[in-house]
Amino acid sequence: MKITGILTGLISGAMLLSACDLDAMEITPTTTSNSGTGTTGGAEDTTASETGSTAGTNLTATTEPAGPKDPTDGPGTYNDPGVSRILQCDVWSPNNCPSGTKCMPWADDGGSSWNATKCTVMDPNPGQPGDICTTDGNLSGVDSCEMGAMCMNIDHVSGEGICVAFCEGTGPEDATCDSGFACSIYDEDLLILCLPTCDPVVADCEYGQTCVPQRGGDGFVCVNDASEGAGFYGDYCFSENSCAPGHYCLNPEYVMGCETAGCCSPWCDLGDDDPCPGASTECIPWFDPDLGIPPGGQDIGICGIPWN
Repeated sequence: MKITGILTGLISGAMLLSACDLDAMEITPTTTSNSGTGTTGGAEDTTASETGSTAGTNLTATTEPAGPKDPTDGPGTYNDPGVSRILQCDVWSPNNCPSGTKCMPWADDGGSSWNATKCTVMDPNPGQPGDICTTDGNLSGVDSCEMGAMCMNIDHVSGEGICVAFCEGTGPEDATCDSGFACSIYDEDLLILCLPTCDPVVADCEYGQTCVPQRGGDGFVCVNDASEGAGFYGDYCFSENSCAPGHYCLNPEYVMGCETAGCCSPWCDLGDDDPCPGASTECIPWFDPDLGIPPGGQDIGICGIPWN
C-alpha cells in the first residue's frame, strides 16, 4: 500500500528499535516491485519487508514445521527444513517450553540478528512489560523479563533495559498488542515486538525516538533515533531510523541532488499548502487510495520527486 522506492531494510541485532538495544541497521538501497504501490510507479524495493505484511511469512521454508514434539528434546525439534536455523520453540507460543523456562529468540551463531529460538530459564521474579530488566546479552535470549516479553534498549553504562511485550496471537495474520502499541515483526517472524504507535507527520514519539513504518502492518511505530543530530532533508541515510524525527530515508531518485545510497526527506501532511522543501519536490501520498487507506492514513505523505 506504500509508495515504492522507500528504503526499509532488514532489522539486525544492531538496529535501535523502540525499547530495543540495537544499533542502526544496514539497508540495501536496491529496488524492485511491490504490488501494494502505485503512486510513484517504476521504482521497486528488494528489501524483504516493504509492506510489513509479508514479514515473517518465510518461517516454514519448504514444508510446514510440526512444532516442538517435546521442548525437553532440545534444539532441533522445531527445525526449519532447508533453512539454516534451529527453532527449539515457537515465539508465538512462549509457554511451549518446560516449566520455569520461556521461549526466546537469540543469535545461535554469535551474529547480529535473531536467527533461532530456545527455551531459557526464567528469572524467579520476572519483570513485566515496562519494567527495568537485565540480560546476559542483547541476543543471548536470557533476561529477567516474564514469559512473552524480552529485555531491550539496554543502557551500556548501567546494563539495564526495559521489558518489551511480544505480540499475541498464533502468527502474523492475527497478531495483537495492547492499545497504543502495534505488532512489528522482524527477522522472519522470530522477533515479534509490541511497539508504541505514532504519527510520522506529527513526529509524536518520545524524545530519542523516531516514527517509522510498522513491520507487519500499515501503521507506524516508535523506534530509537539513530540520526545522532543529523538526518535532515538531503542528508545521507543508511537505515529507516537514521533520519531525524519527522524524516524518512528514501532512495536517491526521490530526493533532489542525492548522490548516496539514500537521503532523508520529511514526512508531510497532504492537506497543507506547499509542505515540502526543495525544487520539484511534492507531498506524495504514502498509501495508494486504490488499494485502501488505513484509519488515520489519509493525510500522510512523504516529500519526494514524483516518479514520471
